[in-house]
Amino acid sequence: MNVGESELAVERFVDRHQLSFPIPMDENKAVLDSYGIGPLPTTFLINKDGKVIDILTGGMTEKDIQGYMERIQPS
Repeated sequence: MNVGESELAVERFVDRHQLSFPIPMDENKAVLDSYGIGPLPTTFLINKDGKVIDILTGGMTEKDIQGYMERIQPS
């Protein structure tokens, strides 16, 4: 879920990291407010069954992201 970045910035991020999943846009922070999410950035790791397996707050390096993606990659 993107909060606060332009659609162009999100598209560039998706292209740069070769992401194959959609990035929803929360332009009015409705989802952010509905779920009481804070601080930003907050990352939810969701497995293939839709179960949240971890919630991470704070920035991450590309190495961190790779490790987290490996944790939720379907086998």
